[in-house]
Amino acid sequence: MGKNTVEISKTKLRDSDEIEKYIKKAKGGKKILIKERKNQGYLGPTSIKNNQNKILLTFKGLPASPGEAEGDAIVIEDKKSLKKVEKGKIVVLKDSTPQLTPYLVRSDGLIGERRSLLCHLGVLSREYQIPCLLGVKKALEIIDSGDYIRFDTRKETVEVIK
Repeated sequence: MGKNTVEISKTKLRDSDEIEKYIKKAKGGKKILIKERKNQGYLGPTSIKNNQNKILLTFKGLPASPGEAEGDAIVIEDKKSLKKVEKGKIVVLKDSTPQLTPYLVRSDGLIGERRSLLCHLGVLSREYQIPCLLGVKKALEIIDSGDYIRFDTRKETVEVIK
């Protein structure tokens, strides 16, 4: 760990307000590493970097379909947000159902909170060859519609640039 890195290992980050508090501490390009703690599970982003007013959050996920994608995020929380899905967008949602298929196949990438290769989102992404990462914890809480997202399933990472 370099001298420009601050480690947080005993703190529980439960919501986006607590994460924002630590982002503000990362002034001057310092990197904050949040380590997974035993018996607590994965709590959110694996690293947070604040560099010249660009905030980069890095998440880990389970690759369901190979590839890489980047674009603006669309967070699906209700039926109204489905109409905004189009080519060049990355869809972020908890899970999907067969009724969502016509909307989701329009996107360039899929990010899901549920961690199962056999869930509908995983199967859909493989059928339509859409890059997809699953098991991205706290994605719906931290990612907002309009955030720029870049992800690569080979590296198993999602990068969010706010």
